Amino acid sequence: MKIKIIAFLFCLVAFSSASAKMPFYDDDAEFDRCTKMTGDWNRCMSEETRRALNDVKVLYREVLANPKLSDWNSNFDESKQIMRDMYSSWTAFYNRLCSLSKVSAQYTGGWKDEELSCKLYYVKHHKDHLNCINNMLLSKASAKDNFIVAEHDEEYKRCLNENSADNCLLSEFQRSSEKIKELYKKLYDSRNTSGWNNGPDLKSGNYRDMFESWVAYRNRLCSLSAQAYKNYPERPDVSKNHCLQYLNREKLEALENLYALSMRAVSPEKSQKKSEDGGKAEGQAIVPLEKRIETTESLTGENIQSENEDNSAKSDDNSSNLPAWARRR
Repeated sequence: MKIKIIAFLFCLVAFSSASAKMPFYDDDAEFDRCTKMTGDWNRCMSEETRRALNDVKVLYREVLANPKLSDWNSNFDESKQIMRDMYSSWTAFYNRLCSLSKVSAQYTGGWKDEELSCKLYYVKHHKDHLNCINNMLLSKASAKDNFIVAEHDEEYKRCLNENSADNCLLSEFQRSSEKIKELYKKLYDSRNTSGWNNGPDLKSGNYRDMFESWVAYRNRLCSLSAQAYKNYPERPDVSKNHCLQYLNREKLEALENLYALSMRAVSPEKSQKKSEDGGKAEGQAIVPLEKRIETTESLTGENIQSENEDNSAKSDDNSSNLPAWARRR
């Protein structure tokens, strides 16, 4: 059985200009044994998610301890803080996206727990990225470890006729960022998903928290990725900006299909029920963020304090104890 993120999500519509070729992941052997013994698909999937999340935490520990990150940040404590923020923002992002996935798919007639399926996918996807980064840092990478695959829209290709690749990439990144914000607004404006925000507008509530958590995670992952690729002697020519655009394309595809899914219903009666709720009950169940991790990009355009990510000073001794978030549970 393959993990299907958001039941119909990636088979509903094909958006060629935003395609990031989202992967599917095989379930592990423990999942197969669990389903044969219990027949409880949701329980077995929850247990598989916990196993994959434990693997993610182990990879954080291994990556953080690699001496090749010594020129990434000024000291080991700062490295721990930035990776802790990456983990925290990733957790906040995928928990909210999967909650919205549940709202969007609740009347499409799917038999699986949409939120559980989504969480399992995003934990395995993050594990996949971290494995690639760790292999780069260990100089054990192969062709499959290049997760930043170059895909560009038609405007980018036309831009190359008169501009440098760097300028065209920047323009494409700006376009995709605006499209992402437009999709947030469409989801917020839709009566089928507006209640999920649990706030008066896009300046507060779940949509803003999800967007800013994703930006914080994306920026830190791409900073780390660029460093890992730089340390790999046979790396492809991948920059932080390539990674940023790659993740933008993934997010754009997910939101496009999520919005399309939210507009579907199995019957007019259930469609009316969905419109009345708009995901309000689900949105109210999300615990608001206690800490806002600094970003340089906002969903609504207000100024946000910028972060200082680039630092080339040498790291301190990496023998310090790991923070609690990176330990096995």
